[in-house]
Amino acid sequence: SKPKLKSRKWQGFAGGAACRDDKPLLSAAAVARGKELCSRHLQVNLAAVQLLESFAAAKRLSECLGVHIRRTDKGSEAPSNLCIGVGEVMEKVLRILRCLGAKRVFLAGDRS
Repeated sequence: SKPKLKSRKWQGFAGGAACRDDKPLLSAAAVARGKELCSRHLQVNLAAVQLLESFAAAKRLSECLGVHIRRTDKGSEAPSNLCIGVGEVMEKVLRILRCLGAKRVFLAGDRS
């Protein structure tokens, strides 16, 4: 039989700030607290990091701006994500590319 996971109630972080359209952005104090919680409770799988670093080197991703467009899982939390059109995304990406001096974009998303 499968071991049963201990059930516990998850606690929100910073009152859900920056997670929903109707919530404010994170404060500097909340960012500091989040970093502290991550360093205390999260561990990175070194084999996964090595695999990702190898992929990034092979694809020259250090020269890229990474853009992750979330739509399917954020639709209920941040409906404004669904209203952003391709033109607006491109405009913002191009503006950031110019500021960074980058020439390439690595685009990731959650839609097929």
